[in-house]
Amino acid sequence: MTDSITVSFAIPTAFVVTKRNGAEVSCDMSKLPVEQVRELFLYGLGQKVRDSSSSFPDKGGSITAMNKCLAALYENQWAIRATATGDPLDPYRVTIIREALAKPRNKEANAIYLAIPSDDQKARRAFLLSIAAQNSHDVDIEAKRRLAVDEADSAAISGLTIAI
Repeated sequence: MTDSITVSFAIPTAFVVTKRNGAEVSCDMSKLPVEQVRELFLYGLGQKVRDSSSSFPDKGGSITAMNKCLAALYENQWAIRATATGDPLDPYRVTIIREALAKPRNKEANAIYLAIPSDDQKARRAFLLSIAAQNSHDVDIEAKRRLAVDEADSAAISGLTIAI
């Protein structure tokens, strides 16, 4: 790395990593080598910015969403993932339906989904959201729960003090 900055910040002594299925582990932060903390920081930043554009199949929309995410981060705001529809629950709805389609009991619906050309992400997304709308009561309960978990994770991260 040719250009670099030195970053110093306090982190909690333990960080609990929770999965949506309820599984969790606690990481003893004092055991992580500085090199790993650096890599985790950069990985997390990259993942955050990539996630912000997850609902945009086109390059232009993705770049716009990623730049909006960076602008929010520069302003000390943990941006919620942008969506093509503007509904922050849509990325969760899509994920929930994709997970449901992977179950053997939903093989007919999955066959319809797979029949949509993989290069037509707009049509695939519309199909997934139509199923989510038909099952909105159950899907939206889970989508809201997942959003709350992500927001709680965001709140934990936003408490970090970073000095440059």
